[in-house]
Formats: sequence, C-alpha cells, structure tokens
Amino acid sequence: MNKLPILTIDQFQNNKGDEELYANILSDHLIIHDATISAPHKHDFYLTVLFTQGSGVHEVDFNSYPITKGALFLINPGQTHYWKFFEKVEGYLFFHSKAYYDFHFPNKSINKYPFYYSVLNPSVLFLDHNQVLNYILVFKDIIKEKDSWDTMAVQKTALLIDLLYINTTRMYLEKEGF
Repeated sequence: MNKLPILTIDQFQNNKGDEELYANILSDHLIIHDATISAPHKHDFYLTVLFTQGSGVHEVDFNSYPITKGALFLINPGQTHYWKFFEKVEGYLFFHSKAYYDFHFPNKSINKYPFYYSVLNPSVLFLDHNQVLNYILVFKDIIKEKDSWDTMAVQKTALLIDLLYINTTRMYLEKEGF
C-alpha cells in the first residue's frame, strides 16, 4: 500500500519569510499548488479553509462533506484529506504550525479548541450568510496583515487567527450541542 504524502508548511510560498504561517485567497492557492494538493494527502500543520462560492466534496479522514458557500473546514495535522470540485470555488485559507501558535500563545494550547481537540470531532461548520460575511472580513485582514510590514502586523495576525478560533469555538459548541 502506498503511503500518503505528508505536506510540510515550508513547501508553500510565504511572502514575508514567516515559515510557520501561510495565508492566501483560495483560488490563488489552488492555481499555485494544484499539483501538490490534488490527491489525498496529510499535513504537518493546522489548516483552516472557508469556501465562499462553488461546490464539491471534501473528504476528511474518509468522511465526505459538501463544499458549499459557508463551509468552514478546520483540519488537524495528520488528518487525510482531499477535495473534488464540481464548479469553480472561491474562498480563503490559512495554515500554521503548532510552533507558530505556541510561540504567540505560550499559555494556551491549540488542542483545547474543540475542532482541534480530537480528530473524531467534526472538521466542518456550515456558516450562515451573515457569519460568512464576518469571516470574509477576518480572513482578508489575516492575509493583509500577514503580508504587511506595518507596525505589529505579526502580532495582529496571530490575534486575528486566535479570535477566529474563539468565535468558531462558540459556534461549534452551539451547533454540535456540547
């Protein structure tokens, strides 16, 4: 049996030299990295993807989820995943290493978030229209700050990511009935 490739964060283009964080518009990411990510694979980083347009199927650890507007996926390191698109997709994504999170939040654990706590927990949330609009603003801000040389851009980027995780946790717990 063939082993699945494990993608590392350093395989992806980083504009400002931050080797522990990647953020991009989904369509741009797919153009640049299609050959690397088109087959089932795993990563050594935490991945967050928001779909804002299009359709398809996203398989995560042999569970199939629909790709629709508002599908927010949070994938743990080591999880197997791939997607198949039925029409052109749009959205946003970012991913980071455990070291990135631990550096910025030394008194917290990323694995305390319910979507990263266990690979048995669902890897997707379906956001409503207003939630999608709010998340788009956060993703755009993450991408802007990540590529910025503005004062404290690195700190703001980390805080935006953590804020997204906090807001996602609230929705996740409500929707999953925890």
